[in-house]
Amino acid sequence: MAVFPSFVELVVTLLFSLCTVYIVQCTLLSPLKAFQGPIIAKLTNVWLFNVYYQGSQATVLRRLHDRYGSAVRVGPKHVSLSDPNLIKTLYSLRGDYTKVSQFPLQAFEYVFTKSLESARYSGADTISPNGHNTPTQFSIRDEEGHATMWRPIAKFYTMRNLLLFEPQLDQVIRTMVRRLGEEFCHGKKQGMQCNMFDWTTYAAWDVLAMTNFSRMQGFLEKGKDVDGSLADSEFSSLALACLGQLPWLERFLRSLSRKPIFLGARLFSQQLIRERRQLGPDYTPSPPDFLDNFFESQKANPKLIDDELLLIYLISNVAAGGDTTGATMAGAVYQILKHPHVHKRLQEELDANVKDTPVSYDVASNLTYFDAVMQEAIRIHPGTSFGMERVVPQEGLKLPDGRFVAPGMIVAMHGWIVNRDKAIFGPDADSFNPDRWLPAKNEEPNASSSRISLMKNTVLSFGGGKRRCIGKNFAILEIYKILATIFLTFDMALAPANEEPTVKHAMFVRMKGFHVILKLREKIM
Repeated sequence: MAVFPSFVELVVTLLFSLCTVYIVQCTLLSPLKAFQGPIIAKLTNVWLFNVYYQGSQATVLRRLHDRYGSAVRVGPKHVSLSDPNLIKTLYSLRGDYTKVSQFPLQAFEYVFTKSLESARYSGADTISPNGHNTPTQFSIRDEEGHATMWRPIAKFYTMRNLLLFEPQLDQVIRTMVRRLGEEFCHGKKQGMQCNMFDWTTYAAWDVLAMTNFSRMQGFLEKGKDVDGSLADSEFSSLALACLGQLPWLERFLRSLSRKPIFLGARLFSQQLIRERRQLGPDYTPSPPDFLDNFFESQKANPKLIDDELLLIYLISNVAAGGDTTGATMAGAVYQILKHPHVHKRLQEELDANVKDTPVSYDVASNLTYFDAVMQEAIRIHPGTSFGMERVVPQEGLKLPDGRFVAPGMIVAMHGWIVNRDKAIFGPDADSFNPDRWLPAKNEEPNASSSRISLMKNTVLSFGGGKRRCIGKNFAILEIYKILATIFLTFDMALAPANEEPTVKHAMFVRMKGFHVILKLREKIM
């Protein structure tokens, strides 16, 4: 009989001891031990990885917040927060709470020193033509670095300057109306079911191609993913959401392959840059597009904006604005059709006030009920779905209920959760109700203005603070113009026996199984 334990027994004992110590550290000794949440989430970020992979993280988080309250532990160092009163703290313009380095990268050093040694790879980066990692607005952490990167082009995203793109948007909208009519309203195709999520996505991507490069990519014309860019974007957004929870896995996979994410958007952008430069330095499209604007900024800031950063500006426009805006428009159409009284009232307002199509933004944005419907759609169905993670600063974070989040921990708020807060949006916050954005009967004007202002400041569909989406105004311009024109042009109804669409939440929102029946309206015909 052996006196000493075997090697295997020693290894098993050691592993058991290490696991026990780790579990105790993550639970009983953790600075987050006061926060409840799934047991497995307290031990590993694999739990977050899984809910993103399943496309269920928004649904799961809502259920957890309903059970545990406004603060839920969702990782060894992660707390999900839903109290709207904390928005100004976490996402202040001061930038005290820095963006989480889900993908380790000293992006500021890389952009402005070009030192590859100082920059470890980030899955949120793209890979430049020379093989370097190039940070995007998703990966750069340093607030001043982020501001420096985007300051030269910020002026192009004011609504005043974006309105100059209306002619390009109108061209895409006319193409969309024509193609929807050809595919679903004429001859033998009349009455065929239209996958509205696909078509709003096609429109959003063609709008971005037209406004960035003065050329549509062809999604609407062909009625399909013409070059694989949409499939690539869906895969890339899922990979970014999942691997952001497990950076070590991302680094391992990246060591096996250097294929960049959002490859379709990158290749299309590179091709159009080459073609534009072949036209010579004096060529200027009429009207100007984003590429021309970025060339102008590059000439004014040659030391800052090299060709790699120029490419990032374009990829960010296309990759971040196509799927998200398309999803928001599809969600809006679904909610409107699901509520016939909203649909009827909306079309009556359009009929009474709009004479020309495509509808101008000036006209659409001044339609009281239409604006309320759009505000509600953006609230209840954002195009993005992820927690906006921030690192707790050195002083820590004291919550309204007295609990304390230690420095260095990660806190996040989620648009799909906060946007449905009943204290802000009313007891029916889970319902689609555009009337909440209108003055209530017998409500004092000041009270109405304050209530609506509070709701607008609470909605996190486009983020908050310094990192608020730079393309927010463009998305609103696009959504208002396209949906006003579509509802003025077509009678739409949910397809017979259309089941509740499946909504997948993995950074960008996807809708599966959303079909409608289209019919050209007599007024238009």
